Amino acid sequence: MVRIIGFLMVLITMSWSMTIYDGIQGQDVVNVLHKLGYSARLTTDSGGDPKVITKMEGVTNYIYFYACHGSKGNKTCKSIEFYVPFATPLSAQKASKWNATRRFSDSYTAKDGHARLESDIETAGGITQANLVHMIGLWDDNLSAFLKFINW
Repeated sequence: MVRIIGFLMVLITMSWSMTIYDGIQGQDVVNVLHKLGYSARLTTDSGGDPKVITKMEGVTNYIYFYACHGSKGNKTCKSIEFYVPFATPLSAQKASKWNATRRFSDSYTAKDGHARLESDIETAGGITQANLVHMIGLWDDNLSAFLKFINW
Protein backbone atom coordinates (compact mmCIF):
# COMPACT_ATOMS: atom_id res chain seq x y z
CA MET A 1 0.00 0.00 0.00
CA VAL A 2 2.82 2.41 0.87
CA ARG A 3 4.43 1.76 -2.53
CA ILE A 4 1.15 2.53 -4.32
CA ILE A 5 0.69 5.79 -2.40
CA GLY A 6 4.31 6.75 -3.05
CA PHE A 7 3.90 5.97 -6.75
CA LEU A 8 0.72 8.08 -6.92
CA MET A 9 2.48 11.01 -5.24
CA VAL A 10 5.28 10.77 -7.83
CA LEU A 11 2.70 10.80 -10.64
CA ILE A 12 0.91 13.82 -9.15
CA THR A 13 4.19 15.69 -8.73
CA MET A 14 5.24 14.81 -12.28
CA SER A 15 1.95 16.05 -13.73
CA TRP A 16 2.22 19.27 -11.71
CA SER A 17 5.83 19.85 -12.70
CA MET A 18 4.88 19.62 -16.38
CA THR A 19 2.58 22.66 -16.10
CA ILE A 20 4.64 25.82 -16.58
CA TYR A 21 3.16 29.26 -16.10
CA ASP A 22 4.79 32.23 -17.84
CA GLY A 23 3.05 34.72 -15.63
CA ILE A 24 0.08 33.55 -13.61
CA GLN A 25 -3.63 34.18 -13.38
CA GLY A 26 -5.71 34.38 -10.23
CA GLN A 27 -7.67 31.27 -11.13
CA ASP A 28 -4.41 29.30 -11.50
CA VAL A 29 -3.54 30.08 -7.87
CA VAL A 30 -7.08 29.30 -6.69
CA ASN A 31 -6.96 25.92 -8.49
CA VAL A 32 -3.64 24.98 -6.87
CA LEU A 33 -4.85 26.08 -3.42
CA HIS A 34 -8.01 23.97 -3.85
CA LYS A 35 -5.93 20.94 -4.90
CA LEU A 36 -3.91 21.41 -1.70
CA GLY A 37 -7.08 21.47 0.41
CA TYR A 38 -7.26 25.22 1.14
CA SER A 39 -10.33 27.34 0.65
CA ALA A 40 -9.71 30.19 -1.78
CA ARG A 41 -11.81 32.93 -3.30
CA LEU A 42 -10.85 35.00 -6.34
CA THR A 43 -11.66 38.72 -6.19
CA THR A 44 -10.05 41.86 -7.56
CA ASP A 45 -8.10 44.63 -5.85
CA SER A 46 -8.88 48.34 -6.14
CA GLY A 47 -6.86 48.53 -9.38
CA GLY A 48 -8.78 45.70 -11.04
CA ASP A 49 -5.98 43.13 -10.69
CA PRO A 50 -6.67 39.66 -9.28
CA LYS A 51 -6.62 39.11 -5.53
CA VAL A 52 -7.07 35.75 -3.80
CA ILE A 53 -8.36 35.43 -0.26
CA THR A 54 -7.55 32.18 1.53
CA LYS A 55 -7.06 30.84 5.04
CA MET A 56 -3.91 29.16 6.30
CA GLU A 57 -3.13 28.36 9.91
CA GLY A 58 -6.56 29.79 10.82
CA VAL A 59 -5.56 33.25 9.56
CA THR A 60 -6.92 35.14 6.56
CA ASN A 61 -4.24 35.48 3.85
CA TYR A 62 -4.31 37.80 0.86
CA ILE A 63 -2.52 37.01 -2.37
CA TYR A 64 -1.93 40.10 -4.50
CA PHE A 65 -0.95 40.06 -8.17
CA TYR A 66 1.47 42.54 -9.79
CA ALA A 67 2.59 43.59 -13.28
CA CYS A 68 -0.66 42.30 -14.77
CA HIS A 69 -1.83 42.59 -18.35
CA GLY A 70 -4.88 41.38 -20.24
CA SER A 71 -8.59 41.92 -20.02
CA LYS A 72 -10.60 42.10 -16.81
CA GLY A 73 -11.16 38.63 -15.40
CA ASN A 74 -8.39 37.17 -17.57
CA LYS A 75 -5.25 39.01 -16.44
CA THR A 76 -1.84 37.34 -16.48
CA CYS A 77 0.58 38.67 -13.88
CA LYS A 78 4.36 38.56 -13.50
CA SER A 79 4.51 38.24 -9.72
CA ILE A 80 2.39 37.50 -6.67
CA GLU A 81 2.65 38.45 -3.04
CA PHE A 82 1.38 36.50 -0.03
CA TYR A 83 0.37 38.98 2.67
CA VAL A 84 -1.07 38.81 6.18
CA PRO A 85 -1.81 41.85 8.35
CA PHE A 86 -1.99 41.30 12.10
CA ALA A 87 -3.62 43.36 14.86
CA THR A 88 -0.64 42.54 17.08
CA PRO A 89 2.04 45.11 17.93
CA LEU A 90 5.50 44.40 16.56
CA SER A 91 8.63 46.45 17.20
CA ALA A 92 10.98 47.19 14.33
CA GLN A 93 13.71 45.43 16.33
CA LYS A 94 11.66 42.23 16.60
CA ALA A 95 10.76 42.40 12.89
CA SER A 96 14.47 42.73 12.09
CA LYS A 97 15.19 39.66 14.22
CA TRP A 98 12.67 37.66 12.17
CA ASN A 99 14.13 38.87 8.89
CA ALA A 100 17.69 38.04 9.98
CA THR A 101 16.80 34.43 10.79
CA ARG A 102 14.12 33.47 8.24
CA ARG A 103 14.13 33.08 4.50
CA PHE A 104 11.25 33.31 2.04
CA SER A 105 9.20 35.77 4.10
CA ASP A 106 9.61 39.30 5.37
CA SER A 107 8.15 40.92 8.44
CA TYR A 108 7.74 44.59 9.14
CA THR A 109 5.95 46.99 11.42
CA ALA A 110 3.13 48.86 9.69
CA LYS A 111 2.42 52.55 10.31
CA ASP A 112 -0.13 51.53 12.94
CA GLY A 113 2.60 49.60 14.82
CA HIS A 114 1.14 46.21 13.98
CA ALA A 115 2.87 43.19 12.45
CA ARG A 116 2.85 42.34 8.77
CA LEU A 117 4.20 39.25 7.02
CA GLU A 118 4.70 38.89 3.29
CA SER A 119 6.44 36.84 0.63
CA ASP A 120 6.93 37.61 -3.06
CA ILE A 121 7.09 35.09 -5.88
CA GLU A 122 8.31 36.02 -9.35
CA THR A 123 6.52 34.16 -12.15
CA ALA A 124 7.88 36.01 -15.20
CA GLY A 125 9.91 33.68 -17.38
CA GLY A 126 8.12 30.64 -16.03
CA ILE A 127 7.22 28.86 -12.85
CA THR A 128 6.14 25.25 -12.70
CA GLN A 129 3.02 24.23 -10.86
CA ALA A 130 5.18 22.00 -8.66
CA ASN A 131 7.32 25.01 -7.71
CA LEU A 132 4.20 27.04 -6.92
CA VAL A 133 3.00 24.20 -4.66
CA HIS A 134 6.40 24.22 -2.96
CA MET A 135 6.31 28.00 -2.47
CA ILE A 136 2.82 27.78 -0.96
CA GLY A 137 4.18 25.16 1.46
CA LEU A 138 7.10 27.43 2.39
CA TRP A 139 4.68 30.29 2.98
CA ASP A 140 2.48 28.14 5.21
CA ASP A 141 5.55 26.97 7.18
CA ASN A 142 6.77 30.55 7.61
CA LEU A 143 3.32 31.75 8.62
CA SER A 144 3.06 29.01 11.25
CA ALA A 145 6.48 29.95 12.65
CA PHE A 146 5.60 33.65 12.61
CA LEU A 147 2.42 33.06 14.57
CA LYS A 148 4.53 31.49 17.32
CA PHE A 149 7.14 34.26 17.01
CA ILE A 150 4.54 36.99 17.72
CA ASN A 151 2.66 34.86 20.28
CA TRP A 152 -0.52 34.92 18.20
